[in-house]
Amino acid sequence: MDDLFALAGMAFFAIGALVMLVGSIWFYVEAFRESLGWGIACLFFPLATIAFLFFKPERALWPTGMIFLGGFLTFLSQFIYA
Repeated sequence: MDDLFALAGMAFFAIGALVMLVGSIWFYVEAFRESLGWGIACLFFPLATIAFLFFKPERALWPTGMIFLGGFLTFLSQFIYA
């Protein structure tokens, strides 16, 4: 039974990490679609991603939600695995 929980925890972690990766790529794609300046700023300056989220929520809200969902799944995996 413990092996089943360990496998489920690892699966949740892998799925969560994949969801975060896809959300992050989607976020940067949206930043570059807005303009080259936003894309480069978000890529190299972490605070620019927060600014992009607040100034362009119509583009950044769904990818950010996907990143948080992946983070929640990886967080949840720690309780399943332990």
